Amino acid sequence: NAFGGKIDPGDKSPAYGAMRELKEETNINVPLDVIQRCYVGLLRFTFDDDDEGEMVVHLFHLDVICNSNNTKCDDNNNAKKKKKTKKWDARTIMIDPECIRGCEEISPEWYDDWAKIPLEKMFADDSLWLTMLLTSAEKGEHLKFDGWFHFNSGGAEVNSVMHYYIAVRQDVNDSSLIEEKKEEIPKAEKSKNDKTYKLEVTNQPKFTLEKRLFHELHANDIHSPTIKEFKECWGVVNSVRSHFGNKSFDAIIDVAGGHGALAALFLLLTSATSATVIDPAVVGGVQNAWRHFLGEKKLHYRYECLRTGLRDELSNLVGNGKHSVDPKRVLVVACHACQHLSDETLQISSLFGVNAAVLPCCQKDHDGSWKAAGKTMGIPIGQLMDILTAGKMMSWTTGQNVGVKYQVKMKHIDEKITPQNRLILCKAVALDGSDKIAKNRSNLKVDIAHKKLERAYKRAHHHTDDDNMNLSLSLPSAIIGLCVGMLISPLFRKR
Repeated sequence: NAFGGKIDPGDKSPAYGAMRELKEETNINVPLDVIQRCYVGLLRFTFDDDDEGEMVVHLFHLDVICNSNNTKCDDNNNAKKKKKTKKWDARTIMIDPECIRGCEEISPEWYDDWAKIPLEKMFADDSLWLTMLLTSAEKGEHLKFDGWFHFNSGGAEVNSVMHYYIAVRQDVNDSSLIEEKKEEIPKAEKSKNDKTYKLEVTNQPKFTLEKRLFHELHANDIHSPTIKEFKECWGVVNSVRSHFGNKSFDAIIDVAGGHGALAALFLLLTSATSATVIDPAVVGGVQNAWRHFLGEKKLHYRYECLRTGLRDELSNLVGNGKHSVDPKRVLVVACHACQHLSDETLQISSLFGVNAAVLPCCQKDHDGSWKAAGKTMGIPIGQLMDILTAGKMMSWTTGQNVGVKYQVKMKHIDEKITPQNRLILCKAVALDGSDKIAKNRSNLKVDIAHKKLERAYKRAHHHTDDDNMNLSLSLPSAIIGLCVGMLISPLFRKR
């Protein structure tokens, strides 16, 4: 897509490597000091089918003026000759277009209008950062930014960006970037020492909270959660919000949360003011990267296993203490919890009457009692076990000891993120007077359904009230008819 390549061991700096690659691939010879002034920023690339690898690209933007009379391709001094312009002249060189040639790796191609560049034939990230860069260049601005791009699985064949963030840098600390009069720089503010200039970039793109959070993880060199895990957490939180509402929680408990991203996102996107991550592994990290977003909300880590940690945390949270929380304002969550972990999370949650949401994975039919049934019905064992898990929470007795019943719903997050995308949502509803209206409605629906079934049964068996009366009247008549027939029969025999 663009001129460049890998930095060789002999390259003294990324700028030196860019200068060498440009010469090799185009025959354009640019002085090192010009290349250094053309620096834009870093582009980082990660890939969904490669959790460990990251490709880092140093980006340079050079303006070129064509003049066939004044420049020799191999003359560094002549390459420094520039047409006098008012803006960003120190990043411009004059070249002879006839000197430009390609190589085996790439063939240069001119476009009189950058809008005609065939972005559809290029890597997906180019349409995001290249268009922004060229738009700013038309306005006489030399934009500086860093970009992070995460690609979906499938490589070049798929060529689609799952997630990205572009951070525009607003401070320019090199006064040598501008050769012409400094007062002509648009919206440039000169400092007292006459060496530093602050450039106010007016076209900085606006990003969603999701992209800003993603950026902060990369900016702080935090690799857990991975992009896939981050997307899973984001999908789970938004599915829970759409079911329960944004203002339904005061406290969150994230079971086996590890890095804590799921708990932190609940703090950021709901009314919850505190969250606890229960996990024996010491991971952490997001609380530092997102501290400015979290503000006064508290994210805690409890390095303990589920069986003891969750029970104790719930006992402290919803007990009878001064600072206890209403159980119906508490949510226990587990993202990608294996079968037994999902079951235990829901079971312990129901003992305390709190809300729960789990995204199960690695479902197992341990005693083999449902495997054959699932095969007969054509239902994969994973789906079947999730349905059975949801059914346990809908049981008549689940939650009764603490005065609640559970309304259960299953939702799905984007299967492009993970095929294990079934989210079981369990809402605790009180069995006391607050549930009376809902209970009456439910009973009314049951009564209506029973009457419909009764009428259908009678129609199917022709048992109407008239049918019963006719049956009762016709029975004596049949008996009399039978007796008369028996008396008449011998008379016919005598004849």
